[in-house]
Amino acid sequence: GRGALVPIVKGMDKDPEGTATVMALVDKVVDECESMGLRVKVDDRENMRPGAKYFEWERKGAPLRLEVGPRDAAANVMVVASRLGGEKQTVDVAEVPSHLKKRLDEMQAK
Repeated sequence: GRGALVPIVKGMDKDPEGTATVMALVDKVVDECESMGLRVKVDDRENMRPGAKYFEWERKGAPLRLEVGPRDAAANVMVVASRLGGEKQTVDVAEVPSHLKKRLDEMQAK
C-alpha cells in the first residue's frame, strides 16, 4: 500500500512563498517516510484541481491521502484522509510518518 501526497499550492508564479513552504515540508515528510520503508507518491501536477487528484488516487486504490496547503504548512500539520471515507485527521508533521505507518499496517491486517 502506498500513500498519495497532494500539495495544494497555487504554484511558484502565483504564490512563491506559500508554494516553497509547502514543497519543503513535502520533501521532508517524503524522506522520513521512505526511511521507514513507506512509499509516498507526491502528486505535484500543476493545472489539475485537488479534487480531481483525490478522485484519481481513490480510483487507483491509494489507501491514504495526505493533503497540505500553505496554511497547513504554516501550522506544521498535514491532513490525512482515508480512501474508505470517514473524517479527515489533522496530524502534526513530525508525526505523519509514524501515523501513516500505523494506519497502513492496520489496513493490511484487515
